[in-house]
Amino acid sequence: MSRFFLGRLASTLVSLAGVTLIVTLFLNFIPGDPIEVMLGEQAEQVDREALRAAIGLDRSAPEQVWIFVRDLTSGELRTSLPPFQTKVLPRIAEKMPRTILLAVVSVLFAVLLAIPLGVYSARKRGKAGDHAAMLFSLTGVSLPRAWFGPLLILVFVVQLDWLPALGEPGPTTIVLPALTLGLAMMAMLSRMTRASVLDVDREDFVTTARAKGLSERTVVWRHIVRNALIPVITIVGLQFGTLLAGAIVTEKIFNWPGMGTLLLTAIQQRDYNTVRACVLLFTTLYVGVNLLTDLAYGLVDPRVRVGGTAR
Repeated sequence: MSRFFLGRLASTLVSLAGVTLIVTLFLNFIPGDPIEVMLGEQAEQVDREALRAAIGLDRSAPEQVWIFVRDLTSGELRTSLPPFQTKVLPRIAEKMPRTILLAVVSVLFAVLLAIPLGVYSARKRGKAGDHAAMLFSLTGVSLPRAWFGPLLILVFVVQLDWLPALGEPGPTTIVLPALTLGLAMMAMLSRMTRASVLDVDREDFVTTARAKGLSERTVVWRHIVRNALIPVITIVGLQFGTLLAGAIVTEKIFNWPGMGTLLLTAIQQRDYNTVRACVLLFTTLYVGVNLLTDLAYGLVDPRVRVGGTAR
């Protein structure tokens, strides 16, 4: 088990190092000279070279990554914007709880709607209710957040005036961003719940429960749904990391003061250190969730530990 854990941990560290290097390379390929963006076209050449050296753009990509990791681990990582006084980690510590709050509320919205919808669809298999529920789910998967968010603003803010679109995080301002972020996850989970309920419904223990004379409500909620939710809960955990990454677009639409807004603002300002730190944090969360899932699978299924992958 220790070899399995060390192997997964090593691959995680390699993934994080690779992501940091790739982000650094992509930042160097962004069109336009960041020095000109910061200083303007009228700046003197000596000032340009001094700022380029201060930011580290005169170094190779591996050297930039090494300096970034060194400053990050020592807690001295500062923004790439003059006068280089603002530390990056406190800014992330301020924004991250708001993004996590948005993601958690979105997951709750998705789960509370998806499970009843999926169970209802399975129980009405082949009927009009099933087709309507699956059409709703398909629509939810297909709608892009960049389109659905403004649509919600147009309906619930502009036309109905029921909810605020912008503002500090609160019970009313989080509703529309959470709906936008959780819609696709809700749609996917409802379809998965439907398929899982149909699979469990064919099991022998369900037939036995019905043969004993239990009510259909008891069979469904005590024997079928309880067992059908096991794979659904696993997917919820895996999708949480994806949801955090998807918050970037949603936060921009609703001006939510979280990590997505911080990342996009840093990209616009060419604040390279903040961009690297944000991307590395998102990657760490995503890879971390997958690592915990692999370890959990390794604990319950020895075949995973032997082969490194499920057989």
